Amino acid sequence: MPTKRLLELLEMPRMGVTCAQVYNTPVPEGARLGEIDPCGCVEGLLDLIEDVNITDKDVCEVGCFLGVSTETFLQFAPRRLYAIDAWGLKNDYNDIKYLPHLNFGDIEGKFREMSRGYKNIEVIKNLSIAASHGFGDNTLDFVYIDAEHSYEGVRADIHAWLPKIRKGGCIGGHDISIGQVQNAVYSIEAFKYREVKTYKDTSWLVKLP
Repeated sequence: MPTKRLLELLEMPRMGVTCAQVYNTPVPEGARLGEIDPCGCVEGLLDLIEDVNITDKDVCEVGCFLGVSTETFLQFAPRRLYAIDAWGLKNDYNDIKYLPHLNFGDIEGKFREMSRGYKNIEVIKNLSIAASHGFGDNTLDFVYIDAEHSYEGVRADIHAWLPKIRKGGCIGGHDISIGQVQNAVYSIEAFKYREVKTYKDTSWLVKLP
């Protein structure tokens, strides 16, 4: 049975606004977030979490933004959740050109407010590749990547984090509907004979041997 907080998270857009609000599109009265903006809703993420079973696992989320997905992960009691985001550390970060209006100080503040009170989270403000150097090989059970969305950036992130995952663990991410993300995921040699499962929120998942 979903908790009250999880039900609230299901109606919170990951980016703080819905696609309908961005493009000023009419929304039917009473429509759920998952119906009008499935990519921006964590509804599909719940299916991924069920497939991974993160309870009592060491989980790393790379790219947290406001923390809606982060707090969703926390509802399922991972042993430890490492939450990594740059929050504006790099001015020439590829995705920033698509988000010029954002105040990363405000976004980071909202993230820290959402994650406050959870004892099993460690927040790391850093870029993905640099942060990966702080983890030993075979120390994580699941890594979820939602960082830079360029082809080169996604490939680099996957290659950096793959060695950190224990045998039988999982790697996944968000926005596989974006062409460069999709092409990068399907280009990874280690995924060649593995199923890349996708979800309604455009998350993707690969279970490793």
